[in-house]
Formats: sequence, C-alpha cells, structure tokens
Amino acid sequence: MFANKFKTLFAAMSLVYFLISLFIHLLDSHVPIPHFILKMIRYGKLVNDAKERSAISWKNLEVPKSYFKYIYSVSAWVYVPIILYQVILVYFLEKNASQWFTALLDICCGSDRIAMVSTTHTVIAVFLMTLQIWRRFYDTHFVSVFSKKASMFCLQFIIGIFYYFIALVILLSEAPKFAVTRGEDKFNWSHVTITDAVAVLVFFWAWYRQHTTTVILANLRKNKKGAVVTENYKLPEGDLFKYLSSPHCTTEILMYLCLWVILGYQHSWWCVCTLVLSNQLDSIISTHKWYKKKFKNFPKERKALIPFVI
Repeated sequence: MFANKFKTLFAAMSLVYFLISLFIHLLDSHVPIPHFILKMIRYGKLVNDAKERSAISWKNLEVPKSYFKYIYSVSAWVYVPIILYQVILVYFLEKNASQWFTALLDICCGSDRIAMVSTTHTVIAVFLMTLQIWRRFYDTHFVSVFSKKASMFCLQFIIGIFYYFIALVILLSEAPKFAVTRGEDKFNWSHVTITDAVAVLVFFWAWYRQHTTTVILANLRKNKKGAVVTENYKLPEGDLFKYLSSPHCTTEILMYLCLWVILGYQHSWWCVCTLVLSNQLDSIISTHKWYKKKFKNFPKERKALIPFVI
C-alpha cells in the first residue's frame, strides 16, 4: 500500500477527517472546540455560526466558498481532458499511454501495479466521473448562489484543487495497459453484468437528484423571476429534502459507492470512497444538527443519512 503514494495519502486523509470529526462530535457540547480545528474539515454555515475562541485570526487563511468554481473549472477543463486523452489513446486508438503519464503513475502509484479491473469497467467509470465533474462545474457556475459571508480554509481549497486529479489517477492506476495486464483486454459490452447495469442506473439517479437538490438550495435565495434577493440560509423543502437534511451529500456518497461496485472491491477505489465517506458523513451529521438548532419548524420525520432510518 505504501508504494502507492496517492492511495496512502487518501487513506491517511480519511483517517484524519474521521478522527477530527469524531473529536468534534464527542466534545463539542462539553468543551470549546478550537476554531482552526473546525475550519480544517468544515466551511460555510457550519463555521460561520461558531464563535472564534482563539486570539489568532484565521481570516487571512480563508477563501470565499464560491472558489469551488475554480476547483471544478480546473477539474473539468484540465484534469478531465488529460484523463480522457489517455483513455482514448490506449483503449480506442490502441497505442501506449503518454510517457509522462506512465512515469507519473509509476512514481505516485508504484511501478508494480497490477490491473484489477477490465477495460470496459474502466471506461464506464471514467465516463461517469467525467459526467459528475462536468455537472458540478455547471452547478457551481450557473446554479448555486454562494453567500459572500461563506468561506473555507485555504487548505480545503488546495485539497479540492488536486482531489479530482488524484482520484482519476487512482482509477487508472490499476486499469489494463496502465498497469501490468494478464492477457488481452479490450472494450466489450458483453463484460457488463446485471450488477454493473444496476450500479450505473443508481449512479444516474443519484447524479440527477444531486442536481435537483442544488437547484432547490439555489432557489431559496431567488424570487419567482430567478433574481437573487437574499443570501440568508433557509430551510429547504421538497424532493429528497422531504426525507433528508443533506440529500446532495447522500447522493454524492451513493455515486462513489456505485463506482466502487463497477470497479470491483479489490480496486484501490476504496480509498477514494473512504475519503468521500469521512468527509460527507461529517457534513451530513453537522448540517442535520445545524438545521434542527436553527429552525424551530424543522420536520421531525426528516433524517440525516438514510430516509426513515437515521
């Protein structure tokens, strides 16, 4: 595992996120949590309402939450084209991957990598990730309404800038022809199983639902004509918000789990999933608590993670 630096990095980050989140949730009601610790894993409304308990101001180390636009701009128009070019070059033009990309894989993911997934499943996973990144680009640029008061710690922004590239590299690091491959492996629709088909359908359902929840959140700050009239936080209603406090986070988790099903449980995608889980679960739980505390009319039947359950 340690030979794969990207895999180790994501696994370590998952552990750090989990431990910090656990520390906050267990102690927040008993002792003051240092502001910088909150800022390490949270942003926006989850930090804005917290009182600064340190003599040190962290404002100079923050960027607007709207900078998510830059994260998805870089991901959609730099990282995705690089990955798509390599996939098309190797699987459809039947050539070798670019030397610099192969060298990157060897340095960051180890030179003894073995293909853990078929060409078909690799192409499907890359396609789905591409759609997700492009849709998030669209949402952040043309749908979301960011509050000028909302900010995030610069470390989170830096992680966000590189996150998708590392995730996509991990995806290809154990793919045929990008790693040691046993036998000939070409794209073939017959390799798609019923399980794969179900995973793809669930992914598309979650993909679309995440967009609809983003639209609902944005409309809370607009009038009927579509003009932004406020930046205040309101209680979202309708669609999946009938059942969950943060359906956009739940659908994010669901999409990554679907990709894991497609790629197979032996693939290193598990470390990407654990990072997403540790990050999104904290956001889900924290947001659920925040809504319950902020709004007296919060629906009692609305859950945090799983509808009707928890």
